[in-house]
This record gives sequence, C-alpha cells and structure tokens, in this order.
Amino acid sequence: MRVDLIAVEGAHDLAFVQRVLKAFGFRQKRRLGNPETPSENIPLAVQGLIPRNFPTNKESDIHRRPDVPAFHVKDEQCVVLIPTGGDSMLVGGVSNAIGIMDLDCVSSIGFILDADCNPPQHKFDRLKAEWVEKIKDNELLRKYQFPSCVGVCTTGICPFGVFVMPDNQRSGSLESILLDQAKAVYPVLHDKADAFIQTVKNTDDAIPPGSELTQAGRNEGKAILHAMTSVLKPGKTLQTSIADNEWVPDGPDQFPAFFDPLVTYLEQLLALNREGEG
Repeated sequence: MRVDLIAVEGAHDLAFVQRVLKAFGFRQKRRLGNPETPSENIPLAVQGLIPRNFPTNKESDIHRRPDVPAFHVKDEQCVVLIPTGGDSMLVGGVSNAIGIMDLDCVSSIGFILDADCNPPQHKFDRLKAEWVEKIKDNELLRKYQFPSCVGVCTTGICPFGVFVMPDNQRSGSLESILLDQAKAVYPVLHDKADAFIQTVKNTDDAIPPGSELTQAGRNEGKAILHAMTSVLKPGKTLQTSIADNEWVPDGPDQFPAFFDPLVTYLEQLLALNREGEG
C-alpha cells in the first residue's frame, strides 16, 4: 500500500485538507480492527501511528486532547494527516511517524503551514533549518531530500514538499482562503458577519482588555469566520463547519481558482489527477 504523510498545523487545516481529499474520492477510515465493518478499518500498515497509551503528552495531562492522525484511503493509497498543534512541531510529527512505521520508505512527505504575518519564504527557511538539524541524529530521515523551494515538490521515489498558506506568495493563513470562499458561497452571511465585527471594533469599550480581537485588526478574519460559524453551526467549532458546510466543493472540477495553488501542490505530492475526478 502507498502511504503518504502530510503534517498540518492544527484542526482547521486538518478539516480543510480532509474535505479536499474527499473531493478526490478518498474516504476517512476511523475504526480499529472492527470485524463487523472491515471496509471502515484503518489499514494495518499505519495502525502503529495510533496512540495506545493515555495520556499521550509528556506532561501527563489527562485533559489535553491527543493529536491522533486522520487516515484517508482510496484504492491502495493511504494519506495520513498528522495534526501537530503548531508549525514548531511539524518536523517532529513527521519524524516520529517515520520512526514508528515499519516501512522501507514512505511514498511522500508534505508540510502545510500558515505564513501568518511572515513572508512564506521565511517560514520555509525556518522549517528547512529544523529538518537539517533533525536529520543529524536521525538516520531514517536522511534518505528524504528536503525541497529546494516553497510550493514545489521534489521528484523521484519520495516526493517532498512544503506549502505555506494561503498561496506560497502572500502573508496570511487558511483563513484567507476561507474568507474568499465565504464571499462566494455565503455572500450575505459574510457581509453581515463582517459588518458585525467592524461595529464591535469601532464601538468604544466593546472589546474588553485581553481580547484577541483588536481594534488594529488582529484576528479580524478569524472573528468573521467564527461569527459565520455561529449561524451555520450554532454552538459548534469552525472545523465542524468546514467539514459539514460549503467551504470546499464536492468535486475538484468545481474548485475555484484561488484553490489552485494548494490543490496543485497536493496533486504533485500525492499523484492525484483532477481531470479524472468530479
């Protein structure tokens, strides 16, 4: 079985990439050795990545949710999505997975992270430096050649790529893509949510001290998306809305143009064919 590893920063990135894979025909496998539903079972080749001990964190905090990989299968290909909780843990997440799996070579390695307020190249360079440092003491990783530039996958036995949201060129994050999609599929709701956040920003004393939404605009996009989620999925999280609502079209042939950089990257990394889906 082909096994691909993609490490993402957090829950929102995970939910978004899961929807893109679903559009390409992948199905998430969630069960562990259930004889009554064998077609839903996680492939044996990757079951070693499932935490078996509790708690899983080094602090032994029983209330911290473990970062469990998501397994998506199509035919004889399994894409393992590794949520890491932040860009500083991406390299560690992949290196741990490679060390655990009993495979001669994974089929591809990918990182997906946000540029945030930085130029994408800055994030790429920092990730590369972490990888170079990691391989000094990890012989298993030395066979995997880190890509030479952001957004372009290496070729050969194991494609390797780094994608920096939203498009490898601009500062920003997944929220940049979601806001563009919101304007297209939920234009009225987006405008009302935007107007609400602008009213809050421009009203004296509306933003209490310590709030992560500031009058200068910090986290404004995130606030707009969560305001929309409160209507689309009252009481639920943004990642739940990404999974259930119209943030990602059902087929690759319906993807808007601003999806292209990420989708092209995934096509290169995972050997996908947009033309054959939809």
